[in-house]
Amino acid sequence: MKKLSILLAVAFTLLGCQQVQPEKVIDGVPTIEETTLVRSPVFGISVDSIANGATVSGVPIVISGSVSTIANSVSVNGYQLQNYEKDGGMWNYTLDPKFGNLTVGENIYEIKADGSDGISATTTLVINFEPAR
Repeated sequence: MKKLSILLAVAFTLLGCQQVQPEKVIDGVPTIEETTLVRSPVFGISVDSIANGATVSGVPIVISGSVSTIANSVSVNGYQLQNYEKDGGMWNYTLDPKFGNLTVGENIYEIKADGSDGISATTTLVINFEPAR
């Protein structure tokens, strides 16, 4: 039983999960009664439309990607995306100088997914903008 508990602890750690091990006291000696999975704070954010560090010249630029469907919302640089499709985990965001979210040179975008219970994940995307002449 002890080997199983160790194996589960290692597996949960590798999966990014937290575990709670309630103690039961028998004859004054604490013993592990059970292991309960509390939550998994791991959910990824992918950007599928453009490579990190890419240089672009045409506008508008649409960045898009996906997140785990446990995410309740997705934001880019603090702006909560209105078109996030929770059921499919898909998101997109349009960049254009006329929107004020794209300037000449290096642009850094923090993409954040928020889930329940304060769980969140963040990734950063860098895009270099050199407008066509």
